[in-house]
Amino acid sequence: CGLILFTLLSGVRTVIVDEEMQPVFARASEDSSQIALLESGVIARLKGCTPTWCEIDADGYDGWVPKSAIWGVDPEEVLE
Repeated sequence: CGLILFTLLSGVRTVIVDEEMQPVFARASEDSSQIALLESGVIARLKGCTPTWCEIDADGYDGWVPKSAIWGVDPEEVLE
């Protein structure tokens, strides 16, 4: 039986960028401006998800990526 100390749990949800040089967009649209490019393997804080996009915060860059470009979110999951 494993034991996890409650003080080690943060409650902050994170995801991993699964695409190389993934653009981060200002809005949940590829037509919006790009505010950053993230390398594969970057860990980002998950802020919310629509059916196809997720808002993340990675190293101070807050924006949107396609849900298919990250690992750690169920395809049907929607977070507000």
